[in-house]
Amino acid sequence: MESIILLVVLLFLILLGAPIGFILILIPFVYILLTDAVPLVLIPSQMFTAIDSVPLTAIAFFMLTGELMTSATITDRLVALSRALIGRIRGGLAQVNVLVSMFFAGMNGSVVADTATVGALVLPAMKKAGYPAAFSAAVTGVSSTIGGIIPPRS
Repeated sequence: MESIILLVVLLFLILLGAPIGFILILIPFVYILLTDAVPLVLIPSQMFTAIDSVPLTAIAFFMLTGELMTSATITDRLVALSRALIGRIRGGLAQVNVLVSMFFAGMNGSVVADTATVGALVLPAMKKAGYPAAFSAAVTGVSSTIGGIIPPRS
C-alpha cells in the first residue's frame, strides 16, 4: 500500500513540475512518515554517514587538481602537444580531445575530474572550429571514461 501511495505522490509532484532533486529528497521523507520503518533520530546520523566517505573527498581533490593544472597552463600545453601530434588529421580536434583525456587520465585517474577539466579546455575550441555541441559533448564524455582504466587508478 505504501508503494502505491509513494508512486502517486511521485507522479503528482512530476505533473506539478517540481524539480527532480526536490522530489528525490521528499519521497524518502514521505515513506518514513508513512511507515515508521526508521526511527527519526537516526536520520541525521545516516545523512552524515552517507557523505562521510573518502572517495567523495578524492573526487573533490581530483577536480581541484584539474583546476590547478588549468591555472598553471599545464593543460593548455597538453592541448598544444596533442594538436601538434594529431591536429592536422581530419576530425583532429575530436582526436585531440581523446588524446588530452588519455594524458589527463594518466595524471589523476578520475573520470569526473577528466570530464570537467578537458571539457572546459577543449569544448570551446571545438565549438569555435564548427563542431556541433552535441558531438563535442559526446566525444568529451566518452573519452573521459578512459580515466578509470589508465593508471594511476587505484
